Amino acid sequence: MKSNSVVLTLLIGVCWLQVAYGPAAAAGEKDEVNKFYTSVVDTLKRPSHLSSLVALVEKNPGLAEKCCPVLDKKAQVPGKQGAALRMVYDKLHVAILLASKPSKCDGRYFEQVVKAAGSQIEEDDRIFCLEKVVGFCPRTGPAWIALGDLYLEQRRCGMAAAAYQKAVELTGDGDCRKLLEEARTCQEDYVKQKPLRYANVLDLVFKDRKMAPERNIHRKARIGNSIQRQILFDEWSYQIKEQFKPELKVIGEALKEELSKNTNAGVRLLIEGHTDKRGPLDRNMQLSKDRAQAIKDHLVQNYGIDSSQLVTEGFGPTRPYSPEENETGWSLNRRVEFKKLN
Repeated sequence: MKSNSVVLTLLIGVCWLQVAYGPAAAAGEKDEVNKFYTSVVDTLKRPSHLSSLVALVEKNPGLAEKCCPVLDKKAQVPGKQGAALRMVYDKLHVAILLASKPSKCDGRYFEQVVKAAGSQIEEDDRIFCLEKVVGFCPRTGPAWIALGDLYLEQRRCGMAAAAYQKAVELTGDGDCRKLLEEARTCQEDYVKQKPLRYANVLDLVFKDRKMAPERNIHRKARIGNSIQRQILFDEWSYQIKEQFKPELKVIGEALKEELSKNTNAGVRLLIEGHTDKRGPLDRNMQLSKDRAQAIKDHLVQNYGIDSSQLVTEGFGPTRPYSPEENETGWSLNRRVEFKKLN
């Protein structure tokens, strides 16, 4: 959890759940349910918590089923306590759906997951939900469409192109055909990128983008603002390669001037670190943080950017750019990206 107050509220919820759980239940069963709830809260404080929560539910399906209705009932209380318990309930309910593989793939499972996830669930968790759905039910066209839209919003164009291709094959959706072209163009630009210019940096970060990319798209699919350059890393390394320092020079000089104009406006830039999927999750999460920090240190030390205007975050292997399971795809996923925060 990002907020200590939310964590405290959740932990208070543990105590409350212990007191309020059904009086008819055996003491041993109450203890088991409350221990499971404590594990759920602990899991929600970790990176990639929804995937970890699904794994927890898979190991304890009976306890999850008993805990969920108790949370649902207790989340009715107003205020922070109820909101915190509602958040736990929503995540647990989604995890139960994702852990119970559907016996029939007729689109209802997709609708159930979308309804359970709601609009409050984080973007990465929505993507995780949809990836599980298409894994179980690969012929569910609407799930591929939604997945492609979310990938494109994060400018993960290789992943978006693969999802839209499946959506077109399954549904023939006209918007998907147009967005498939957009994703492929975006992917080609990334792989065969032209030299970066000062104006490009300002365009990519500081100019608002339209909801649909200059095409007749009927639904709201959009491409997020970011600087995506092939600033890549060797396997298990966060050392910046000499070949990418000219790119960083252009970025650094442009950001220094633009950010210095906005010191009082609170404008900040997020530096994201990413890894490929191989190896332990914990190690990859730390490596992605180290990569983002290495880029921040380089920009601050060499271009005089105010360090408070650069924020770092590591996503590990959770946001791959390319779906390819080979060195070409893995190398594209060992990267950093820049996004405007406000």
